[in-house]
Amino acid sequence: MSDKLLIITKLKKTIEYIDKILDNYPHKYIELKRMLIDSLFDLLELAYLANNNIDRNNNKGKCIVKLEIVDYYLKLSYKKTVISKKKFESISNHLLEIKKMLFSWKNYEESK
Repeated sequence: MSDKLLIITKLKKTIEYIDKILDNYPHKYIELKRMLIDSLFDLLELAYLANNNIDRNNNKGKCIVKLEIVDYYLKLSYKKTVISKKKFESISNHLLEIKKMLFSWKNYEESK
């Protein structure tokens, strides 16, 4: 299934990338891993809802909030040395690009 919205395509690729990194999470932090994955899929769901004109502005705002939560979970993972600095920076770059896209998408709709 191909998506016309670039944000959704980028989100899917980022989820797959992060999922590969999370494969070797220690069992001690399994709850953190689960919350991180759940937040990523919630973010994808909200992007689909906003794209399909279902409470569009509210869901775009929720997308940004979910992205901030994902960023926080990753920061916790880095501080607990579950992921390396290199992986943290790599994932952060992906999330930063998505964040810029979300803000641009939201601002474009508000300027109409």
